[in-house]
Amino acid sequence: KHLIGYGLIKESSDGYVFNVEMISNLLKTKYLYQRIDISTEEKVQEISKRRNVIEKKLRTIIKNSTRLKYGKKANEKVLGAIALPRREKLSNDINVLLSESESPLFFLELINIIKKEWEDCFKNIFSQGKDHIVFILNEINGIGRPDAHAKGIKKDDFIQLRLHFDKVESELDEWF
Repeated sequence: KHLIGYGLIKESSDGYVFNVEMISNLLKTKYLYQRIDISTEEKVQEISKRRNVIEKKLRTIIKNSTRLKYGKKANEKVLGAIALPRREKLSNDINVLLSESESPLFFLELINIIKKEWEDCFKNIFSQGKDHIVFILNEINGIGRPDAHAKGIKKDDFIQLRLHFDKVESELDEWF
C-alpha cells in the first residue's frame, strides 16, 4: 500500500505493475546533476541554471545579513564593497541593489561584499572558512560562465564546478 501511495506501483487489469514514468521522474530529479553522459550544451545549461540560483540566494543572504547587522546603514556597507566608479552609478536602496531578480550587482561584487563583511555578517552563515568559501565562489565566477562567453568547458572544470556547486548549494539550502 505504501508503494501505491507513493505512486511507484499501480494497479492494472493484470495485477500490480511498476509505474515506470514515476520511477523515471524520481531518478531524473534525485540525480539531476550527476549525469555524466551530457552534451556541451547540457553542461552549459546546468552551469547557468545552478549559478543563477546560487546568485539569487546570495543576494537574499547578503541583504538579510547586512540589514540584520547594520539596519538602515546596510546599503552603505553593501556599496562600500563596490569599486568607486561603479558605486556612484548604483542605487542607494538595498532592495534595488540586492533584488533577487533585478540586482545590478555582478557575482564578483557579491563575493567582494561577503569578503568585506565576513566577520560581522557571514562567518556564521557558512560552515567553511572565509578563504575556502571565497575560493569556491571565485571558481564559480571564473570557470562557471561558459554561457557568457559562448565557449565550451573542459571535463575536469565541469567536474570541479559540480563539486563547488554542491558545496555552496548545501550551505545556502540551510537558510532557505
